[in-house]
Amino acid sequence: MVQWLLLGGIAVFFVLPIFVLLLTGFSNGQPLGAALESLWASDWLTGFGNSVAHAGAAAALAVMVAWLLAYGMHFSRLPQAFRRLHDVLFRLPMLLPTITYGFVLLYCFGKQGLWTRLLGFELFPLYGSGGVILGYFIYTLPTAYLLLYNGMDYLDQQYLVVSRLLGDTPFSSVWQNVLRPMRKLLGISFCQTFFMAFTDFGIPTAVGGRKVFITTLLYEGFTGSIPDFQKGSLVALSMLLPSLFSVLLIHQLQKLQQSFKQRRKVPVVVNRLRDLLLGSLFLLIGGGLVGLFAVMFIIPFVSAWPYELNVTTKALTAFFNDDLLSNTLQNSLIVSLLSALCGMILAYVAGVVTSFGPQNSLAARGIELFATLTNSFPGMVLGIMYLLAFSGTPLHNSLTILVIANIVHFFATPYQMAKESFQKMDHSWEKTSQIMGDRWIDLVWRILIPNSRSTILEMLSYYFTNSMVTISGLIFLVSARTSVMTTKIKELQHFGRFVDIFILSLLILAINGATLLFVKLLQRYWLGPVKEKRFLPLRYLRGSIR
Repeated sequence: MVQWLLLGGIAVFFVLPIFVLLLTGFSNGQPLGAALESLWASDWLTGFGNSVAHAGAAAALAVMVAWLLAYGMHFSRLPQAFRRLHDVLFRLPMLLPTITYGFVLLYCFGKQGLWTRLLGFELFPLYGSGGVILGYFIYTLPTAYLLLYNGMDYLDQQYLVVSRLLGDTPFSSVWQNVLRPMRKLLGISFCQTFFMAFTDFGIPTAVGGRKVFITTLLYEGFTGSIPDFQKGSLVALSMLLPSLFSVLLIHQLQKLQQSFKQRRKVPVVVNRLRDLLLGSLFLLIGGGLVGLFAVMFIIPFVSAWPYELNVTTKALTAFFNDDLLSNTLQNSLIVSLLSALCGMILAYVAGVVTSFGPQNSLAARGIELFATLTNSFPGMVLGIMYLLAFSGTPLHNSLTILVIANIVHFFATPYQMAKESFQKMDHSWEKTSQIMGDRWIDLVWRILIPNSRSTILEMLSYYFTNSMVTISGLIFLVSARTSVMTTKIKELQHFGRFVDIFILSLLILAINGATLLFVKLLQRYWLGPVKEKRFLPLRYLRGSIR
């Protein structure tokens, strides 16, 4: 019964909207041939090419830097406190919506930006390629860093000692024992970060300038002065091409099996030059992130940047006295909490169905396929599908449709978290439960939940924090009444209310930071220390494609 309900939900909220999108693109308005000619004659090819080029450059840069950062964490003798501090800094951008990155760059490197005024000159032209690539780099670096950091933790460090004893040079030793075993992970990291950047909406809309990107073209197709749903649907379908390519490439990379039978740790060899270079890189990246996001803590608390720099809290007081902005905060919390609770339950139940039910059943295969597809599905395309499929229904312009969009958008990773947790359990419990005559719900309530409480907390945290920062999946689904904090930032951009934008961003950062801290405290003092680090199959680990 439960599995059929899950399949019914997938059919209604994923399969049906895809068919509606296909019908709109292929049969709505002018004939398909004429529509394709019109699309080809427009800025589509330019936007697609710009997105591919900028996303590729940023992904390559992010993976290279992330590998060096992960290597410094595992294979240097830098002080532990220094490494822990920078580990937090490298993850910091994940707690903010991507559209904030663009405004942060504007107030740092614009003509009246913080660092422009301190240095006395502009470091680079902000609007266009430079700003977009830098924004993409900031966005994708934490995801690449987490993937490579976790993967490097599974390397057998004793091979490095053997390599050095055999007379290999330091570079040859690293190449053979660190880089080569991680070639699959490096490829997957590039695919993941490229896809994140390619489908991002926030950064191009903030600092893209006059350059056309596929996501801004899609947004204009549905919200421009003369909306063209057929053309917009064709643009949305074209965004699925990198998604399909990503799935196929990652599937091929998964065949490059690398066995990590032992995880032997050895003392790191003393090398002052290595530690100096890696420490300098840590300071450059960590200090750079602090220097960038510092403007969020400055602009809201001065009278009028950059002309009146008196410290004041008037902007903060005015923000909380504005009912519309306060309502936006309330909507975000409601949507994120409901997305976390409902999404966790559905992902958990789906994990139970595929882990303890027949492996080749229609339900198990359907859920696995759904998880694979949603992992690489652009949030903007999902939002457009829901806009077309549920317009005119009670779900239209409601908070409920926002919750459903978040649940579908971020389903893959929590689902895989649950599956991994179940795989570590003793499956003889299931047989014992059946012999004792327990119902299915008794197995879940008495055995599975008590032994996976830490995983449940992580699933809740993942859903909540990503729901707080997402914009691409919701930008087409909100109304004035249901606007959330990230979509309100986009609205405030048109009125030049950057102080309110930074206040909203600070609130998102504070809420997400408090959530993660609360979860860590619960895991440490209520559930006890987590003994084994979770390493998700990489095709499911995403930096929230927002």
